[in-house]
Amino acid sequence: MPAPYSERLISADSHIVEPADLWLTRMDAKWRDKAPRIAALDETGDYIVIEGLRPRPLAFEGPMADLKAQGLDIPKPKGYRYADNRPGCWDPPERLKDQDMDGVAGEVVYPGV
Repeated sequence: MPAPYSERLISADSHIVEPADLWLTRMDAKWRDKAPRIAALDETGDYIVIEGLRPRPLAFEGPMADLKAQGLDIPKPKGYRYADNRPGCWDPPERLKDQDMDGVAGEVVYPGV
């Protein structure tokens, strides 16, 4: 449902979250074992794993405004699951629905990784 705003905004600093299987499904097979991936390394949450770098918790990867809108606390660096992201983070039709909900007419979009 579109937001009840009389003016529509343009976001100049929006970010996507790449699909969880992006690199594993699109990377050439000879490089796939080195491809970035999302992994549940322990019970504390999901991580982005890139060979040669320390795994990064996903708490800082996904959108946090939705949590604030729900009155929830923004998570600390651990305990966040990729599946908790809104589908509009990686699915263009869902992104357009989120833009309507937020009163956004357009975005400058940056990658998450």
